[in-house]
Amino acid sequence: MAVGDAALAAGMDLVSGTAPLNTIDTEENKTRDYIAQRTSAVTSISKGGTGATTAAAARSALGVSPASEVGKRASINSMNFPFAAAQIETSPAHQIGFYFSDGSGRPVARVDATDMTLALKADADAAASAASNAMNAVNGRVAKGGDTMTGDLNLPNASAATSGFTVAYINGDGRVSKGTSSLRYKDLLDDPDVSTLGNIFPTLRQYKFKNGDGKPTLGWIAEEVAESPDLQRFAVYKTTVDDDGNWAATNVVDSIDFIQLLIAQTAQLNARVLALEEKLREPE
Repeated sequence: MAVGDAALAAGMDLVSGTAPLNTIDTEENKTRDYIAQRTSAVTSISKGGTGATTAAAARSALGVSPASEVGKRASINSMNFPFAAAQIETSPAHQIGFYFSDGSGRPVARVDATDMTLALKADADAAASAASNAMNAVNGRVAKGGDTMTGDLNLPNASAATSGFTVAYINGDGRVSKGTSSLRYKDLLDDPDVSTLGNIFPTLRQYKFKNGDGKPTLGWIAEEVAESPDLQRFAVYKTTVDDDGNWAATNVVDSIDFIQLLIAQTAQLNARVLALEEKLREPE
């Protein structure tokens, strides 16, 4: 391509080699006009531009999603790409969402300053309901800092307890706690006289559990334990916790403190055995 061909192809006038010298300033100013015109003109996509004069029009021309889909937004339901990340402008603020859209559901991960939640998102779901949807869609989760489960706890692959283990208790309000046999958890009182504990052997009953496997079971009834003056100390009642964290016992008998009862029964039986042995040692 010869010198000037590109300018000619672009519609610019060429300067003839025979032009008078006193017209050079005119030709130079015309060249500057060409530059100004090209600077203010909209450059097409084929020439490296966007073909638009606004950001929104440029995104559209280039096939880029609107700013609402790649910046802060209140919903995740209009994303056009199968994989995406976005800052969700909901409560709590400054969440980051990562998700995949297959046209019918979105497994979503949301991360904020204190937590991460997962949810299987349907197309009609809004980002604001992410927390409740996460709990339902992945069968709930328990936070490391403490949480309340509303369903069963199943541990089919739990490791066998082989060392350093203790018993676990379910408190009347549903809290799981470990055994507290150590003295550091206790203030000692006077040792009891087991002979004064009375009749601490409940009536043995046979029953089958409602909604169980139907097999006969031997055991005690918590309500009967609670009604006995000698045994009522071993009855376990449901408790409630108010919004301020205060515990309060209810009148609903829920279970029996089996370990404490069995320890007391063993101590009472041991005292009787020792008394019999002493009697047998007495001369006739």
